[in-house]
Amino acid sequence: MTRLFLRAGRAVPAACALALTAGLVAQPADASPLGDRVPAATAGRAAGPGALPDLPTKAEALERLGALKVDKSRGKFTAYERKDFGIWGEHTVNGKKCTVFDAVVHRDRLTGTPNGCKIAGGTWPNPYNATGTITSERVSVDHIVALRDAFESGANKWGKPRKRQFGNDLSRPQLLVVAQADNSSKGNKSPGEWLVPNNYGGFACDYARAYVQVKYHYGLTILETDPKNTKIKKQVHDKTALEKALNTCR
Repeated sequence: MTRLFLRAGRAVPAACALALTAGLVAQPADASPLGDRVPAATAGRAAGPGALPDLPTKAEALERLGALKVDKSRGKFTAYERKDFGIWGEHTVNGKKCTVFDAVVHRDRLTGTPNGCKIAGGTWPNPYNATGTITSERVSVDHIVALRDAFESGANKWGKPRKRQFGNDLSRPQLLVVAQADNSSKGNKSPGEWLVPNNYGGFACDYARAYVQVKYHYGLTILETDPKNTKIKKQVHDKTALEKALNTCR
């Protein structure tokens, strides 16, 4: 069973990586600047229960992608600390003191009964592959712009409050229920290294729209290495990959 959302008048499979998987048990809570409400999707864009919020249109995403500052090489970063991003922040779900992880799990579910911070007997869309829905023992929450990706594209200059806001942002199209194995496979990779495999369900379009929106909102850079620079051991072409994905949008 695949959850369908409406985008530009057509039904498409829903959803969209850093693996954090505590089943459906509330994670340790850090203070978070978030409010108590899980934001609804922007009207008319990826509308439907559990939709990613604040998705730009294809035209908006292409324009914002063009506005992002491009890095020609990846710098060396040694001070990255995942814990600085405050995963997972405290959040109220159905009147209960839960976490942002729980809020995403509740938002994205296909079936199941809310039981405090948990979902009993739930299933979730599987946006990254075609192996059916996700059950509770395989639930993970992905950061579409991975935390290390963000750190290496500008977040290294942020203070901890800004990092915590980024790591727990429910207002941007940044957090999404995915399968644990897919989250682990993606890891810290950026679009030039990882995109939705085989464009499953046409989701590469929405993934690219979400990625661009998050980078644009937070003023982060994008990596497009120079193929003529022989000193670069690993070529990564994020901008090219995103342009190709956005051009699959209908």
